[in-house]
Amino acid sequence: MRYTEERWMQLLGELYNSEEHSVEDEIEFNILNFLRSIRTIGGDFIDTPYRTQHFGALPMSFRKKAGQMIGLITVEVNDEMQRYVFNGEGYEKLEDLLKLG
Repeated sequence: MRYTEERWMQLLGELYNSEEHSVEDEIEFNILNFLRSIRTIGGDFIDTPYRTQHFGALPMSFRKKAGQMIGLITVEVNDEMQRYVFNGEGYEKLEDLLKLG
């Protein structure tokens, strides 16, 4: 999914104006929020390492070494780990990418 400010704003409104929302919407919002902070701070994505933890209802980690073109996101959902890859432009579920092969 490509990062857009419009999608981030839409999810922000949905999550805070509704008591019911899906786990997928929460995951998407948290990832887009992280990508938004990367874009706000600026700098060279490839040269910047990331080692960030998000604590809350859905524990998440964002990891990337300096020099890497993509990073790894792990999300714990109901005692299962979901994995996503990200860059400065967006993210994809790792499982979906592996199906391409």
